[in-house]
Amino acid sequence: METGARYEPYRLVDADGATVAPVAVFFQELLAAGKTAVTVRSYGMDLLRWWRFLHAVEVPWDQATRVDARDFSCWIQLTVKPRATAARRRSVRTVGAPNPVTGKTTPGPGYAASTVAHSETVLRRF
Repeated sequence: METGARYEPYRLVDADGATVAPVAVFFQELLAAGKTAVTVRSYGMDLLRWWRFLHAVEVPWDQATRVDARDFSCWIQLTVKPRATAARRRSVRTVGAPNPVTGKTTPGPGYAASTVAHSETVLRRF
């Protein structure tokens, strides 16, 4: 969640709306190391996916193991990512097809390889 505060630009909150303390500390360490608010947001999105995964598999964050991290890594490579409403209306045939105007390939249904790699890096650092 965006806070608008300079020294706490983003906050990860749990299902009850409470700040996730270990992530708040991690964000403060990132800022102290000179990372930008954009970096904090990027890392936060990775940690949000991790938190949601742990919740889904009913593993408390402080009891997560390397096996859970491995399972998360497999899951993020195989899952269909949530999309905005407009993207959901897009025909299945157009996903992954080149844009007729730009020639760029449209995003596929899953997370990009760069997102998967970034998530792994963030989890290792966290």
